[in-house]
Amino acid sequence: MDKEPLSFLHNTFRLEYVENTGAFLSFGDTWPKAVSFWVFSLFPLAFMSILFIYVMRKSSQMSLWRMMPFAFIISGGIGNIIDRILFDRHVTDFMNVGINNLRTGIFNFADVYVMIGVFMLFSFRTVKRSP
Repeated sequence: MDKEPLSFLHNTFRLEYVENTGAFLSFGDTWPKAVSFWVFSLFPLAFMSILFIYVMRKSSQMSLWRMMPFAFIISGGIGNIIDRILFDRHVTDFMNVGINNLRTGIFNFADVYVMIGVFMLFSFRTVKRSP
């Protein structure tokens, strides 16, 4: 916080402090506080709770590999929700990756966990099973 961004690997990876009150690429950051709290804190908390209950009920039928995507999604989602509730709707983002002007948005480890979980979930769904 209050420092210049740190650059690594010829500016391929940057550490840069940002407080994000919106979602991906600051979507919704100008919404009223009450709307933002509901959309980015309470609804996701309800969704994570439902997803957790679903996984717990199905856990005896799932292998560890089938459970892993859900663990990543739930842990990343809860991490961001905790930030939003404790820090007045703000999530601290700090990582940025790219080459020259082709860059990602600024994100955090919770975002990485959610994306890994979603990628795993969809990759498991698209793998063809042998008869």
